[in-house]
Amino acid sequence: MKKKDYYVITSGKAIKDVFCGIDKLENARLIYPSYYFQSNIIKTLFRIRCSTRLEAVFSGPLSQKWDKYYATNFFDFQNTKENVLIFAPGLKISSEINVHAIKKIKESGNVRIVLALFDSISCMSDKNIEALNLVKGLFDLVVTYDAIDARTYGFVWFQIPYKKLKNITHDKIKYDLVFIGNDKGRFEQLKRIGKQLDSQNIKYRFWIMNASLLNRICALFRRNIVCTNKRIPYEQVIQIVNDSNCVLEVLCKGQTNSSLRYYESIAYDKKLLTNNRKVCLMPNFNEDNVKVFDSTNDLDIEWIRSRCKIDNGYQEYSITDFLEFISDNL
Repeated sequence: MKKKDYYVITSGKAIKDVFCGIDKLENARLIYPSYYFQSNIIKTLFRIRCSTRLEAVFSGPLSQKWDKYYATNFFDFQNTKENVLIFAPGLKISSEINVHAIKKIKESGNVRIVLALFDSISCMSDKNIEALNLVKGLFDLVVTYDAIDARTYGFVWFQIPYKKLKNITHDKIKYDLVFIGNDKGRFEQLKRIGKQLDSQNIKYRFWIMNASLLNRICALFRRNIVCTNKRIPYEQVIQIVNDSNCVLEVLCKGQTNSSLRYYESIAYDKKLLTNNRKVCLMPNFNEDNVKVFDSTNDLDIEWIRSRCKIDNGYQEYSITDFLEFISDNL
């Protein structure tokens, strides 16, 4: 039996963080980003072509002129091994999954191809759903982190690999509650939550990434809400989590599975405040350390504020475990 080599290909920065450390494995490699550009001009043109704001202007899949920049062109597969390519697109399936490149790879005959979805289909744009329907038949296996999507579309559910970061300092609790995440249409809801917390003198801070210009301007008048059009480095995200008493998780409209905030709360022994009513189905769920809310009126202020020793029973589900899961399902 041939040994397997694994390649994870993504342009999603958060997904890149999930697979941090994969290169320490002898038989695995992270390929980031999905496209390589030596020219900044070409790189800028590609970003314009794939811009979410210009989806209405550019329709359909990428033309073949972009194929030569796709990451799979820059390395050779070993014929002595079975190569497993795991495509893990971020927010832009339409640009990250190159149909022509995948068809070319499949012709080599020694490659198994997997699509790993780290976003709920209900949260995807129409363009990404269209792209998913176009490419899903090319893959030997499609896995999703969303259990409902798995049942609905006949995909295989997977648990997100999560490894606790080392060398994260912790001096004292700075915040009763923190939120860190992309805007994704949650700004107004977070504003309402913040207003309720202000009225109860809760020490909180919300970091909202990839926010629109309008929301960034609105946040200037809210001292506990930080809006940015950039991404916060993951080490800083974990430092924020570690300096908090409780982590806030707000699912996007249509999302049915918990985000990385859930896994972080488990790993770093924090309380979790979430609007996910299905959180009880998540691994390592502890009802004493999780509160579910439906509206700002449901917020348990005293629970958010109270301090107690937390032990969420964190058990590492490693990248190796994830790769073995993929292998078992191929």
